[in-house]
Amino acid sequence: IFLGFDFAKRQWLDFLVLAVFIVPLYTIPDVYLIMRQIRRIAAVLKVIDSGAKPASSDTSRAIVDMLNLPFHSFLRVTLFHGPSAAVLVAIGMASANHFLGSNWATWQIVGLTATVIFFAGPAHAICEFFIIATRMTPDVEMLWQYCDRIEPEHRRDLIAIRLKSKLLYMSIFVTLLPLVFLAATVLFKTDLMLSGLGIETSLEQMGPLLSWVAGVVVACVIGVLAMSILTAAEVSRSASRLSLAMRAVENGDLSVILRATTTDEYAELYRGFNLMVGNLREEAQILALSHDLAGELDLDVLLARIMHATTELLDADRSTLFLHDRKTGELFSRVAEGLSVKEIRFRSSAGIAGAVFSSGKTENIADPYHDPRFNKDVDRRTGYRTESMLTMPIINKADVCIGVTQVLNKRGGKFTSRDESRLGAFTAQIAVALENAKLFEDVLREKNYNDSILRSTSDGIVTLDAQDTILTANEAALRIFEHAREEVVNRPAGEFFKGDDVWVLQNIDKVRNGGNREITVGAELKLDKKDPTSVNLAVNPLLDAEGEHLGSMIVLEDITSEKRMKNTMARYMSPAVADQLLAGGESVLGGKDQKVSILFSDVRDFTTVSEALG
Repeated sequence: IFLGFDFAKRQWLDFLVLAVFIVPLYTIPDVYLIMRQIRRIAAVLKVIDSGAKPASSDTSRAIVDMLNLPFHSFLRVTLFHGPSAAVLVAIGMASANHFLGSNWATWQIVGLTATVIFFAGPAHAICEFFIIATRMTPDVEMLWQYCDRIEPEHRRDLIAIRLKSKLLYMSIFVTLLPLVFLAATVLFKTDLMLSGLGIETSLEQMGPLLSWVAGVVVACVIGVLAMSILTAAEVSRSASRLSLAMRAVENGDLSVILRATTTDEYAELYRGFNLMVGNLREEAQILALSHDLAGELDLDVLLARIMHATTELLDADRSTLFLHDRKTGELFSRVAEGLSVKEIRFRSSAGIAGAVFSSGKTENIADPYHDPRFNKDVDRRTGYRTESMLTMPIINKADVCIGVTQVLNKRGGKFTSRDESRLGAFTAQIAVALENAKLFEDVLREKNYNDSILRSTSDGIVTLDAQDTILTANEAALRIFEHAREEVVNRPAGEFFKGDDVWVLQNIDKVRNGGNREITVGAELKLDKKDPTSVNLAVNPLLDAEGEHLGSMIVLEDITSEKRMKNTMARYMSPAVADQLLAGGESVLGGKDQKVSILFSDVRDFTTVSEALG
């Protein structure tokens, strides 16, 4: 370009001398602007270089500044660097003409200034934009190690540069303006060359050349602008669809699907996006299913819902859950989708399900009929055609296989390793559900057993929590209290045992404070009744595994009838005999048969003889 300005040797030397003075004049302010743009970035990097960890807020601010740095550099070159260089070149060349006699022509000064403004400046700006954007990527990734996210107040400062804007800028300043500049300089140089040869041309004679050059320039301008706009529109449209879809996913809408409308890179991006959203959708379904299943207590309903979800997520035709019957050594279908038969039973070693149960290894079979282990009898009995099969063992926490899950006929092909991972997640849910059901049955059986003991015992049993609130009372206790259950349970012991019965609370306090059993024999329990009840009462502490106090248990023995009988018998015999009879039970009171010997002796005159002997 510079060769086209026809500089003489003296002019080249003068231009190089001028450059020594001109370049620092616009470079020094340029460096100052650069330092202002990177000052917050440099501060954070200085902290990192010292071995310390920068504040998350400062790092967030630095990341935003670094992401905006390419655009800020572009603006700096476009608005200051290029124009200031052009102005200083024009001033310097004009001054050199005046003081040094460089003899630059006006067209040379104007042409060089226009070249700097419309060609060198924009080219420099766009090159600096892309170079900085590329060079700063490792530094941005390094800063992200000290910051989890960009703060909301910093996010507002991010400057988004659309691809359409980049393409239009490149079209105008890198292609169109240089083209117009080239056309103008060709016309000017042609006229200058003809004038140098002594050929004078009129505007009318130059008309065809001017029209041809103008036509070429206009056609190129229209073509470049049209291609830039169309390309930018297509890219922006694809990018906008992707951006809107990602924003929808961010807001929780996982139903978004992007259909490819081009064959460029965005087709692959759309495919990757759909796979990502599909995985998120499946994870959300699994999470929602786990949440719903957490409140389901009916095991049959729970297993049916798990198998139905398995069929849907694996995009299969049906699923079956086989459990092991220890008594018969068979596998039986606990859940069988799509089958009219109530139950399928077979030996635990038969078929592919039996092989998986025996080996504990997953089997993914694309064509079961070519597998010699496949049990065709099931298909014959059910009228079903198995085309593909994924079978997985159910392992409990004791590492024992308790059954298998089997998914049949993957739609659109065979089961993949991803399907195996999904089925593994559901199989784990089934194992947990079965284990919880077993624990629930054990707890329920234990509860029923304890309830039966409490109902059958003749002693009253009352339990209290750590705050001395009555939790339970069996039938015998309610009979002793002569109260309904709702009048006893969930009442504070202090409200129930009051007045003359406060001694019960005193025993409870002793047990809570001392941790030892307290027994009271033959006490009276009034409870606002007309006739008090005589009881033997024992208060026992309830402790957890760590020995912490959980509450108390009161055991009451109703001795009212025994006490009344003892008082009656004491009227006719000594208390010792009465106690002996009561200790012997009711059978002693009814008498007993036994053989006795009776000795008769004549004791007449016994006293007289005794006196005589004495």
